[in-house]
Amino acid sequence: MKKRILLTTVATALAAGSATADPVKLTVWSDTARIEPFKAFDAAHDNIELDIVTVAPPDQTAKLQLAMRSGDDVPDVIFMAELQQIAQLSTRRSNYLMDLSDKVDATVVDSFLPSSLSPCETGDGRLLCLRNDLAHFITWYNKPKFDELGLAVPATWEEFEKIGEVAAQNGMIVGTGTQPTPVVNMLIAGGCEPGFLVEGSTDTIKIDMANDGCVAAAGMVDRMRANGALSPHGPFEPSFVTDVKDGKLLMFNGPTWFGEHVMRPLYELDGGIVAASESLKFQDQEKPVAWSWGGGVFGGYHKSEHPDEVVQLIKWMTTDTGLQGKATTMPAHADSSAVWKDRVASDPWYAAADVYDKMEASAPYGHPSYAGYRFDIMAAFAKIDGASDGSIVDKLADYAAEIENSAKVAGYKIAN
Repeated sequence: MKKRILLTTVATALAAGSATADPVKLTVWSDTARIEPFKAFDAAHDNIELDIVTVAPPDQTAKLQLAMRSGDDVPDVIFMAELQQIAQLSTRRSNYLMDLSDKVDATVVDSFLPSSLSPCETGDGRLLCLRNDLAHFITWYNKPKFDELGLAVPATWEEFEKIGEVAAQNGMIVGTGTQPTPVVNMLIAGGCEPGFLVEGSTDTIKIDMANDGCVAAAGMVDRMRANGALSPHGPFEPSFVTDVKDGKLLMFNGPTWFGEHVMRPLYELDGGIVAASESLKFQDQEKPVAWSWGGGVFGGYHKSEHPDEVVQLIKWMTTDTGLQGKATTMPAHADSSAVWKDRVASDPWYAAADVYDKMEASAPYGHPSYAGYRFDIMAAFAKIDGASDGSIVDKLADYAAEIENSAKVAGYKIAN
């Protein structure tokens, strides 16, 4: 708690007629990564004191629902690392999130990068949060290996697959064929709809895992699994890490944080190796469609006794360029992201100075249906895909059935 000392004369105090108002106290629930930013806000605002409580992301929703039922210790502001929480905490039973639509100016909303706030926007026009960082899929690649093999950076998934063939022939890999999120990104890029909200609705979803584009994308994954271009291991498994350290990773279609938070610390790749390019599209598409993997958000309690201060805190945490410009992940706020760019561009670890440029160019390709749902799409894929070694194409109907079951249990209606 900050110590505040008020120096004044008796005469001044009497003239004022009252003492200086006590600071407003807000309770915030944070993951470990957001503790220092919350402390920075606390230090910069004498009129607001923060009681910072660390809650592990997997435990947050259950603990919050329990707090709301008991009426005790409900936080004023939370950081949500998992986007499912947005939907889980805006139901009639667990109605936590404040509607920011009439509390955040349109100029602030417009200051975020394209598609950034899609997870926070509901079908009925509400804005339930502000985005901290972006995590859309781009293409990471080993530049020296590309140069050695005479390869051009792919712009399409068809080119990605051909490079995968070259990689497999040289004992290398271009990603994972089992980690659900990267695989689902490839399927969604082709046109699969694994339970997206119908436009204008908050409780009706559409599932389409049978259209031509979806089947074609699944076929690509099957072929790349079969020839070894896509590893049978996930990117965080020891065997995958060992392969990377042995120089076997040629390319990886992954989120914006993958270079800084996986390739550098986990894979321990030397400087001058990793470069990036934009999101990929299929040849018959006008532009890419990219899923995301992460990107947290800040939300507030709609019954907070201090709504103005809640909004002030959420806005500062997501739009302060001094804070976000030093972030370790790509800020969703455009001006902050532009400041963050300088740090990435000057980092000698990257093999090219345009890594941020590729991230920014790909931001508009973020899928508009990337949002929080009351069920876990990735869990449905993991359940079906882990059940056998069969092809993705053959499992599409099973995926659709599992997603439909999960959605119905979560209270969603299924569009015909």
